Amino acid sequence: MSEEKKADDKKQELVEILEVVSIPQKFATGPVMGRFLSEIRDHKKIVANRCPKCGRTQLPPRIVCAVCHVQVDEWVELEP
Repeated sequence: MSEEKKADDKKQELVEILEVVSIPQKFATGPVMGRFLSEIRDHKKIVANRCPKCGRTQLPPRIVCAVCHVQVDEWVELEP
């Protein structure tokens, strides 16, 4: 019997553990996501940032453009 056949004959038992593990932690949002979330919370506005090179509007906002990879500093309010 080949080694592959022997490996196929062995069955794996899948084990599932149903328990919620709580690890209390706080994470910093960073300057860009922090501003995005603060604008929602404090002013009920959704803001995005716009790339100065390609004009792409990013939502959720990022510190650099996902296309051009340049730093993004311009913020725009989005309409509902």
